[in-house]
Amino acid sequence: MKKTNLQTGYTANMVAIVDGRPKTLSLLDYVDAYIAHQVDVVTRKSKFDLDKYSTRLHIVNGLILASLNINEVVDIIRKSKDKNDSKINLMKRFELSNEQTEAIVTMPLYKLSHTDELILEKEKADLEKDIARLKEILEDPSKLNRAIVKDLKNLSDKYGDDRRTQIIEKGETKEIDKRDLIAKEEVMVAVSYDGYLKRSSIRSFSSSNGELPGLKDGDMLVGSGKALTTDYLICFTNQGNYASIPVHSLTDTKWKDEGTHINEFTTLASGEKIIKAMAISELRNDLYLVILTKFGQIKRMALSSIEVIKRSRPAKYMKLLQNDSIAGIQLVSGDSDLLVITNNGNCSFFNENELSILGNKAGGVKSISGLGNNQLVGLLAFEKDEKSKIILFTNKGHMRVTDISKFYKTNRLGKVQSILQSFKGDPHNVVSVFKAKKDESLNINLYLNDRTNKIITINDLRNTEAQYAKKNIDEITAKQHIAFVFDSEIVTVNKDIVSHPVAIKEVKEENSEIESETSEVEESKPEKEETNFEQISIFDDLD
Repeated sequence: MKKTNLQTGYTANMVAIVDGRPKTLSLLDYVDAYIAHQVDVVTRKSKFDLDKYSTRLHIVNGLILASLNINEVVDIIRKSKDKNDSKINLMKRFELSNEQTEAIVTMPLYKLSHTDELILEKEKADLEKDIARLKEILEDPSKLNRAIVKDLKNLSDKYGDDRRTQIIEKGETKEIDKRDLIAKEEVMVAVSYDGYLKRSSIRSFSSSNGELPGLKDGDMLVGSGKALTTDYLICFTNQGNYASIPVHSLTDTKWKDEGTHINEFTTLASGEKIIKAMAISELRNDLYLVILTKFGQIKRMALSSIEVIKRSRPAKYMKLLQNDSIAGIQLVSGDSDLLVITNNGNCSFFNENELSILGNKAGGVKSISGLGNNQLVGLLAFEKDEKSKIILFTNKGHMRVTDISKFYKTNRLGKVQSILQSFKGDPHNVVSVFKAKKDESLNINLYLNDRTNKIITINDLRNTEAQYAKKNIDEITAKQHIAFVFDSEIVTVNKDIVSHPVAIKEVKEENSEIESETSEVEESKPEKEETNFEQISIFDDLD
């Protein structure tokens, strides 16, 4: 019904020539114009027929007169010099017109029989009847209307048949999910920091022996993983926007090719970069997103508020403070525990239900106390009683592994805990954190300040309890620093993800003024604070 002409809607351009000019009409005006046209047509037709029948009656009257006086007519014609003389003599004798005498002299002799006389009499009666009918039509509007109705009924009887289609009022239209028309296939997708997207077959990925997808020089891999062609790829940017792209619309390329830029689907602003990607099969209303910014703002929003429609520009998922940007995004289940980490090694551990659910265009609230001039660099989410370890990286090449059980939960703005300390003479800034299950081998992609990347494999996930941060990643030279360590796994949202619905705080609208949250936003701006460490922004080189 949706994709074929079995059911079709039509629009009509109701323009007609009315009184010699084109005019746009309503349906009733169109009917009125058609009726007026039929009145004009029938009137002109009646006048034409009346003139024709009157002319013929005049001729028939002359022929009947000649038939009644046939012997005298023949005698006059025989005694005349020629045709014109015959006509003159007949007009003088019987007071006939030129048209009548013309018909008489040209009539064959066999037409002068008694039978033909009866035929002429019948024709005269018919003509008089038709003339009387036409005069009534021209003189009486009601009879004119009946004549029009009769003509239309004759047309209907001659050409009309049962309608083969049904005209109905526009009702509810069944929306078709375009994904039902797409062949469901598992593919590999990849998203880069500079906005390059790709879709490759599993076979092409397998032949690469686990290598990174093709990237242009200086670009960084944000995420890669398996997805279905019926999924939507949601790309979150550092400026609080997101773009929704159907996986099937991505060009199928080899795994080592660069892919297609996101500007083929939507337009990013200057300096806007992709920092997170999710493959969504189902926009579930029992899952949420938690977003953290580098100035310490945090927000929770419903996953179902994400829109998977085509836009010329990305949609907003969080309102940011001036010069702020997104530091982390996590999918949460309704009762997840959140760990936020600062670049100076502090952290806060609290439950997601400390956060109200906000709309897409709303800003956030303060995520950690005592931030000062420091910035947030990481956000992790954990299920209840989840056994997991945290891997932390600093800019100077220090990697630290610790267990989530080392941290205790507080309120959102509760006591700050320390996850890493560094020497005053050798300060380390945390650049990235992510979690790993115990006894799980990991391949980590390190992006360095010289715009190169290195892949290191972590087989030993035993806790490192060193009190102070020291360089322990041998693959990095003394002149190199780690700029980013992206968690390159693309989260797939489907029906298999377990959620934990609990009593949640009231959803806040984008335009509502919340006094407590507004004050927290103001408090979370960077404060001047005395410190013995030189603070360096890890974002400056890449902004």
